[in-house]
Amino acid sequence: MGKKISNSRDEQQLIDKQNERKNLKLKYNGKENLRFMAEYDYLTELPNRRNFENVLDELIILGEAEIHENTIVLMFIDLDRFKFFNDSLGHNAGDKVLKIVADRINNVVGSENLVARYSGDEFVVLFKGVTDRENINKVAERIQQKLTEPIRLLNNEYSVSASIGISIFPEHTNHIDELVLRADQAMYSAKKKGKNRVEFFNVEIANEIDRKAKIEQNLKKAIDNNELYLEYQPIVNVYNKKIVGFEALLRWKSEKLGSISPGEFIPIAEESDLIFKIGEWVFLEVCEHLSTWSKKGVPSFYISLNMSIKQFEQHNLVPKLEQHIKDFGVNVDLIKIEITESTAMKNSEEILSKLNELNNLGIEIFLDDFGTGFSSLSYFEKLPVSLIKIDKSFIKDITQHKKRAAITRAIVAMTKSLKIKVLAEGVEEIEQYQYLCSIGCHIMQGYYFCKPVPFNYVEAFFHSTK
Repeated sequence: MGKKISNSRDEQQLIDKQNERKNLKLKYNGKENLRFMAEYDYLTELPNRRNFENVLDELIILGEAEIHENTIVLMFIDLDRFKFFNDSLGHNAGDKVLKIVADRINNVVGSENLVARYSGDEFVVLFKGVTDRENINKVAERIQQKLTEPIRLLNNEYSVSASIGISIFPEHTNHIDELVLRADQAMYSAKKKGKNRVEFFNVEIANEIDRKAKIEQNLKKAIDNNELYLEYQPIVNVYNKKIVGFEALLRWKSEKLGSISPGEFIPIAEESDLIFKIGEWVFLEVCEHLSTWSKKGVPSFYISLNMSIKQFEQHNLVPKLEQHIKDFGVNVDLIKIEITESTAMKNSEEILSKLNELNNLGIEIFLDDFGTGFSSLSYFEKLPVSLIKIDKSFIKDITQHKKRAAITRAIVAMTKSLKIKVLAEGVEEIEQYQYLCSIGCHIMQGYYFCKPVPFNYVEAFFHSTK
């Protein structure tokens, strides 16, 4: 629990201390310079995080905000894509941006409110006695508008955007030291919704954070509790009417939370680094299943499995996978790795190197969800991709939308020219199947053929189709 506000009304002590800080800012010699360095950010000359947190402590001690009489508003401002300036233009350019941003925020907010550089590209603003939510929102929007004004760097003009989270005392918390946390959470919600937004803390954000925490907590125990399992969806060559492979799909049925969608728990696994342990578990499970099917004489087919971009951060990723394949005695040709367009877009030397190592090992690389990102032909020039999977969003309305049909036809024609295989995923209706056949797409996957099935159904499925 946070600290509750004191009932003291001694505001003068707080004002005196704030004035002392303002005076201190003007002095740059001897011991006073050391004090300035301790309490102010040298780059922007704004109060630093320590200074800001001292002000919050003083509000707690002095009772500056009483629950029934005063309101305190905190804005948490985070610059969007600030890393671009440091990485592309250099740290000097990044520093210049931060100084300009600090000045612009200060000019909008005014001297009667506290602006501080919290860390890196994060700023906080503390307002006292503001009660009108609409006015608060207008101030936040003015900050955003001011920040988008052009900044000239290295003879070019750039603009900055910011995501802003807002928390209000006592509306959102009765503990003033929780204001920062609530505003920070609202800011992340703004980023999640597309960035360059203003978001007030609300119950929905609190519930989302609570659920996310519960999922992470239970996901840590999921492997040990045998709650994770794989299902397999057939991949069909419609020309010869044969199953050529299966996609391994991760599932989780939590004892406490019930069935959780991969779309919900995978991003949390990536954020918390649990993806490393889970990703290895999936690979081991696939190897074990392939080995079991082989020993039982099930006809040979490949398994494709998804790999998170986070997994490519492991320096020993390829040797570890190679060792697992050897341990199970699995034919390496039967394992395919699926990467998303977002992974391909990273195009880093580290990722490219690992993909080439996997390809040299004999593991083919599939490009998943093609068409959902900024698709580029450069993928096929640089990456060792042997098959692309047309995203189901194109297939869904392919018979109703001429543009989607034309794009799909163009993708199929392009892959043939590049001698790359193409697969349509999410095929659910006979009309979709017929159209894809007519344009020469002969590898498909979707509910039209079969829903994902458990491991032990795969063998039975083959026997039933003999």
